[in-house]
Amino acid sequence: VHRALDTTGALAGPLIAFVVLASIPNGFDHIFVLSFAAAVIGLAILVLLVPNLRSQRLPAERPSLRVVAGLAVRPGLRRLLAVAAVLSMLTIGDGFLYLALQRREDFAAKYFPLLFAGTALVYLLLAIPLGRLADRWGAWPSSSAGTSPCLGHTSSRSA
Repeated sequence: VHRALDTTGALAGPLIAFVVLASIPNGFDHIFVLSFAAAVIGLAILVLLVPNLRSQRLPAERPSLRVVAGLAVRPGLRRLLAVAAVLSMLTIGDGFLYLALQRREDFAAKYFPLLFAGTALVYLLLAIPLGRLADRWGAWPSSSAGTSPCLGHTSSRSA
């Protein structure tokens, strides 16, 4: 439910931005004000309506920085951290790809939010069926099936 609501918000935000930009040319300041208002409303809902359950738990001892840093010495975790560091250096955000696409295709700025809305819509529509397929196939085959077309596209563009 949390992920579905998050993705629905990720779909609604760009659609609202598109409507604002379509009705008010260069209305980027209006989008920032609307975004800020949505954030304030969300914060107010969290503060006023969500109960603070932390106070009902027993206080836990906070680990020291030395203990946390010592976890990186473990061989399994060290390998995981190294892979995560390499993958994070190779990852580019959707926004940068959309900017490159907009520059290459030269479409109007008011259509730019629709790229984000399209991404959220595809994610929303495919998350459950592909998640079920991943549960059936397993994590490695489904991840490889999703990554290999990207690698094939990248290698064909560089040749």
